Amino acid sequence: MNRTNRRGFTLVEVIITVSIIGILLAIAIPNMVGYRKGAEKEGCQDQMRSILSAIEEARLERDYTVLNTLQTSGTIDVLVTGTESGNWKNKYLPEAITCPSGGAAYSVSYNETSDTWTVTCPNAESKGHAL
Repeated sequence: MNRTNRRGFTLVEVIITVSIIGILLAIAIPNMVGYRKGAEKEGCQDQMRSILSAIEEARLERDYTVLNTLQTSGTIDVLVTGTESGNWKNKYLPEAITCPSGGAAYSVSYNETSDTWTVTCPNAESKGHAL
């Protein structure tokens, strides 16, 4: 048998190559999933900071209509729709903000004794992430 005219790969070479690729993917895929969840958590915290900034802006402008609505409803809708104040409309957020990983709306609560606002993510994985 003359091996000088050999073309292509043997079955063993192909199996070894596929095995190596499979091992590399088995190592890489779980790491990528972890990075994605970390990025979603960071995005969620950024959204909550934006909401708190909007609440602080309403507080500094003494827009008590918005603050009272936030306190009673627990939702951030009034920050987007705003309230009529003179000839212009106060809007503290340009658009509705939802959780990047779950798509649900954030909840807002006010603690009168410490005079602090808390924004909570509705996503089950992010429960406890309150600012």
